[in-house]
Amino acid sequence: AGGDKPEPLQCKQRWQKLNDLVCKFCGSYAAATRQKTSGQSESDVVKLAHSIFFNDHKIKFNLHHAWEELRYDQKWCEHATSKLGGNGQKRKYEDGAETASSQATINLDEQPIKRPAGVKASKACSR
Repeated sequence: AGGDKPEPLQCKQRWQKLNDLVCKFCGSYAAATRQKTSGQSESDVVKLAHSIFFNDHKIKFNLHHAWEELRYDQKWCEHATSKLGGNGQKRKYEDGAETASSQATINLDEQPIKRPAGVKASKACSR
């Protein structure tokens, strides 16, 4: 409704800010999950994550809506599972495929989509 269409640079800058804050909040959420005690609900963990974020960064996390959309994306699922479980190294077969135990598992109806190869990997494959 009115206004100019955002330029690509503006979108990129906005995503960088959003991505940075959501990644930091994911760290706070992981810390809150590790502190979870018996009887605490998911909303209690999220409240604790907000307070941890505020204590660490001295600003209020106001992108909760973005975190709700992104939290089950594969990037953040892998980030959370690597922080919570083990040494963070993935086991691979000789053909380069990951083992089933090394992939992120979430018990939800909506499973994350496999991320496409990065720019450098795509260029290496095309050579």
